[in-house]
Amino acid sequence: MKRQMLPILIVILLVLPSLAAAQFSSFAGTVMVDMVEVNPGASFEVNVRLVGNNMAIAGMQLPLKFNSPFLTLDSVSYATSIKPAGTGASGLIDPVSDTLSINYYPNYNVFPIATVSAAEGVLATMHFTLSSLAPVGAIAIDSIYHGEGPLLWSGIGFTDADGLELKLPSGFIPGEIMVLMPTAVDDDAADQALPGQFGLAQNYPNPFNPTTTIEFALPTACHVKLEVFNVLGQKTALLVNGPVTAGVHQVEFDASSAPSGIYFYRLIAESTSLTKKMILVK
Repeated sequence: MKRQMLPILIVILLVLPSLAAAQFSSFAGTVMVDMVEVNPGASFEVNVRLVGNNMAIAGMQLPLKFNSPFLTLDSVSYATSIKPAGTGASGLIDPVSDTLSINYYPNYNVFPIATVSAAEGVLATMHFTLSSLAPVGAIAIDSIYHGEGPLLWSGIGFTDADGLELKLPSGFIPGEIMVLMPTAVDDDAADQALPGQFGLAQNYPNPFNPTTTIEFALPTACHVKLEVFNVLGQKTALLVNGPVTAGVHQVEFDASSAPSGIYFYRLIAESTSLTKKMILVK
C-alpha cells in the first residue's frame, strides 16, 4: 500500500506547489544557497545545500528564482550531490521567467526505495554565465513563493520513503551573486598600488567548514578591529585588534568550536565600519 501511495504523492509534490502550508508538517533541515563573488563575463557555479537534515528523503521539489537580465542559467548538475544512485533528478529551467525547479524523484519500482539520509550536503549545482555588461551589485537567488497570507508556502517540499507525508524544511537561506567591479589594471600593478579606500571582502570559501579567509584593505596605516558575531549579536571571535599597515591583508578564521549557522564579521578602522555575512556549515 505504501509503495502504491508514493507515486501519487510525488505527483502532488511536483505538480501542485501552491498547496497551503497548513497541510504540511516540517522537519529540521534547512535549505541554503551559496553566496559567490564573480566578475562580469565569468562562468561559475552556485551550490544548493541541505543542512541539519533528520529525515530519509525520497523526493524533493525546490523551485528557485534569479531575476536578472545579465544572468543565464546554463545547466544543473548532481555530480557532487548527496542524491543516491537509485534516485532520479531533473532541473527544469525556464529562461523566460528566470526560474528553476530542482526535483528528486524515486524509482518506486525498486524496493527498498533509495533515500537521502545525510545530515548535510549539496543537493544540486547550478552553472551560470554572467554577461560582460553586468553592473556591479548583488543578484539574489531566492525561493519561489505561492499563495497569500498565513498559508504562504515557499514551494519547497520533501517526501519520505513511505510516501505518506509531505514535509517542509524548517528554514531557507537565499543565496547571492555579488558582481565585482571589473578592472583593466594588470595583477602586478594592482599588487604594488595601495587601496584607494577601506574595504572588506566577502570571506572565501563561503559557506565554509571549519576555516575561511577574510580579506580587508586599508588605504593608510591605522588601528584595526576585526570581530565576528553570531545572529544574536554576541561576539564570538576577535581576529584583529591593533595597528595594521596600509595595503591588503588576509586573516584566517577558524570556527572549529562554533556551531553551524549564520555569522557576521565587522571591520572597524578609523571612522569606517564595514560588515558582511558568512555561513558556517558543519
